Amino acid sequence: MKLEIGFKMIQRSHKYPDEYHSALQHSEFPIAEKSPYSKKRVLIGWEWKNTYAPPSQRERRERWIETSPHRAFILGTTGSGKTFFQKSLISRFYKSGYNCFIVDLHDEYSQMCEPIQEKFREFLNKNEKPEGLKVLTIRPLFFQKYSQEEDKKSVYFQIPFSEITAQDLIDFCGLDAGYSDIIIKHKESCDTIEEFLETVSAKEKAKPLVRAIENIIENKVIGDGNVIDFIKEFNEGKIIVLNLLGYESVINKYYQVYIKHILAKIFNARGNAVRGYSGSKLKSEIFIFIDEAHSIMPKDANNMAVKEVVKLVVEGRKFGLSFYFSTQKLESVNTAAYDQSKYLFISNNNKNFSDLDKLMKFSGAYDAHWRFKNKLSEMLYAMKNFGEWRCWGLFPEKINPDHPRLELFFPFSPVCAHYSTSEDKKR
Repeated sequence: MKLEIGFKMIQRSHKYPDEYHSALQHSEFPIAEKSPYSKKRVLIGWEWKNTYAPPSQRERRERWIETSPHRAFILGTTGSGKTFFQKSLISRFYKSGYNCFIVDLHDEYSQMCEPIQEKFREFLNKNEKPEGLKVLTIRPLFFQKYSQEEDKKSVYFQIPFSEITAQDLIDFCGLDAGYSDIIIKHKESCDTIEEFLETVSAKEKAKPLVRAIENIIENKVIGDGNVIDFIKEFNEGKIIVLNLLGYESVINKYYQVYIKHILAKIFNARGNAVRGYSGSKLKSEIFIFIDEAHSIMPKDANNMAVKEVVKLVVEGRKFGLSFYFSTQKLESVNTAAYDQSKYLFISNNNKNFSDLDKLMKFSGAYDAHWRFKNKLSEMLYAMKNFGEWRCWGLFPEKINPDHPRLELFFPFSPVCAHYSTSEDKKR
């Protein structure tokens, strides 16, 4: 499979901002291929074979990562390039035939539906025209209450009452376990949230539950009027972005249940496809990107919805679910999420990671062998020498303190489809 892009190769100079470097690829660069070990892999950038040698002696080579189901962490402070790097990964996985789902807390990914190389137009080969990726941006309907203006680019949706579990309703209500029995007892006998409210209103000592249900109805958290078939949209080749901009304003953590609900649908649909069961099937493997993982999957969360998300993350690999988490606070993320991660990416603009303790904990070897510490120190020192260049450190596979593999690479920019206007053919 060849990369559908025709950028001319240009020399790096002060004229171009960081995002141009190593981004302007020639059309002969492959985007995905089978590795020598018959595993599919994707090209994400370039690296120097001998990173720590003097610049005149360095040899440049391609940087690939395998696409077999895995988990990865992307660590970086604000402004370190996490979003730009993830857009690059998303576009390459998508162009390689995978589904992509993004949990977006800051409305940074919905614009991928536009021709993102518009600013690169002067570098395109003749008769080429950029074409945006197929993106569906969705937003829970209850966010309308917290938004000052309507989000016209997003499709608002709700979870229907018939699809939520008794535990979902418990999480939505945010009450203690004392009301669980009432919810579990009457949930299955009701067809709508309004009918459920009428049923529990007749119960004694259920006023807090009644108020919680009234708030759910008032905020339009549950309903049958705005339902999206996520699996159908994925199978039609769309990238789905869950836009949670303003999540900090939501007093009740409704959005956590929404995330769990969508991930559970993906998990079950992939399970049906892999096992040959009846029901909704997700045809292709999927890459799931979760922004600000320390907010979505906090370390000490007692919410059952968060625990269910962690469970889906841990078990998702068997059905072809890969997870990429970005965060500024590795120590605040649920440990079950980053345990057994295949890749760890760290930005050279990341000032917070000069303290090696976090990386030692990630490796599972807090008292790591001196070789690992020395190798890591060398890499961090080399990263600082690149200055404004957006290089990234890559920790491939599970870190072995005795034989560490720590590498530097330079990521390519996001890609979108290109077609020749002379052929009048869209891809």
